[in-house]
Amino acid sequence: MYVCGDGRLMAPGMREALRTLYRDRTPGADATAAGAWFDELIAAGRYGEGGCAAG
Repeated sequence: MYVCGDGRLMAPGMREALRTLYRDRTPGADATAAGAWFDELIAAGRYGEGGCAAG
């Protein structure tokens, strides 16, 4: 998954939304497990972010 947008405003919300989805959809998952899952996505190259700027 590649997310492109405002790194200062959008990216933190996107990260939190993905961690929340993981917690909500994974039985027994807590914030620590969601953080570890998200870190694994990044390490495996399955999540990336890019900034966009309007001219």
